[in-house]
Amino acid sequence: MLKSLLHHQRVVRAAVLSDEYVGAAQKAKRTAPRVEALEDDGLDDELGELADLDSGMAGAAGGKKELVGTGKYNAVYNDINDPAFWNVLKEYININTIVCGYIHDLGSPSATLSDAARALLLIDHHVRSITTTKYPALFGGNVSQFAVPLLQNLWAERLRAALTDNHVLALLLDMRPSTRSFIAENKLLGSGAGKDHGNTPMLERARRSLIHLAPLCVPDELLPVSLPSDKRIPMKQHILRQQFDVFLEVHPQHIPWATLQIDRALLDQVSDADAPLCFWQVDAPPNLPLRSVGIRTAGAKPSGSGMERIWNFFGQVFTPTRRSLRSSRVSQLVYVKANMHLLSDSATLEAQGLAQLTDPAQFTSVFEEASRLDDEDFVRTLLAVGSPVEVVEDDVDEDVPAEPVVEEEHDWTAGFL
Repeated sequence: MLKSLLHHQRVVRAAVLSDEYVGAAQKAKRTAPRVEALEDDGLDDELGELADLDSGMAGAAGGKKELVGTGKYNAVYNDINDPAFWNVLKEYININTIVCGYIHDLGSPSATLSDAARALLLIDHHVRSITTTKYPALFGGNVSQFAVPLLQNLWAERLRAALTDNHVLALLLDMRPSTRSFIAENKLLGSGAGKDHGNTPMLERARRSLIHLAPLCVPDELLPVSLPSDKRIPMKQHILRQQFDVFLEVHPQHIPWATLQIDRALLDQVSDADAPLCFWQVDAPPNLPLRSVGIRTAGAKPSGSGMERIWNFFGQVFTPTRRSLRSSRVSQLVYVKANMHLLSDSATLEAQGLAQLTDPAQFTSVFEEASRLDDEDFVRTLLAVGSPVEVVEDDVDEDVPAEPVVEEEHDWTAGFL
């Protein structure tokens, strides 16, 4: 919306300069707040803020104020005609463009926890790079010494809540080349041969997540039969952490990577186009406990956008005029509607042996006709001729009686009227 406002700057300025806007502004009335107390009780500052709201950014900054009506009309008029407003808008858009881009990407059906972790760390780097000299219009003036630290502190608090241990674990177990490069560039595993190698805060967070996953991912068959029950869970945690450290090559005893029985050639074949889940499902040994961890973290979704889209499809299919549809039919229609976009994906169609389905428009008429065919239309047609049919519970849509049964009571039709 802000980008559209900036793009149509000339149109907006012409609108507030028009006779219609000036006329509407002059007719507007606003009642000033009544102040009972006259002593110095802090109300002067509040009244000053109200005056700034009336005059817009131009008035607050001490610029030339042209009175055009009162209240919001005057504020909008002054802001739109003030170059400082547009400079602030440009910098605000520049700051938030990267954030909006990641929000859009993480709403994709293919997004993973690893993608979310990397996005949060990149946004953190972006927020920490904000300075008053880089964004003078947005953080200039008297608020410059407070605004940037406040923004960064608020983001740090939000990051602590958003970036969980499971996010970090998913990031470190992501075998895609771009993720490997990101981990190396940001030294999430340490600085190579340095003392911090294998002892970074990110590694410790991932290991904390393994503590909770060990009882679920390490089978009892890997433990000695004679091991006491009170030591079984700690042993599972030790086994899983050892495999995790060996996999990332940060184990202090330098246990060979070959002990994991993972073919490095398969690891080198992983590309950014592959889903992280594929490596752990296909290439990792089935009896490897770390494989179960990788499947859990790589298969988790970072947002609920996919579920919201499904509910949106349900709302489009199960409308008030089609409430007689059975749940099985609704599920089929939603399934088709949610996957219609695959008809434009030639690679997916070729992989499924459906390369001939290249034009989604050829199915338009079919789905339009199907959307008009439902049980309620059939019932309405029968009601129009005065011959209602008997509604049989658990009857399928296709099993319509050949000869309608005429009922003496018509109360059952109330749900359709």
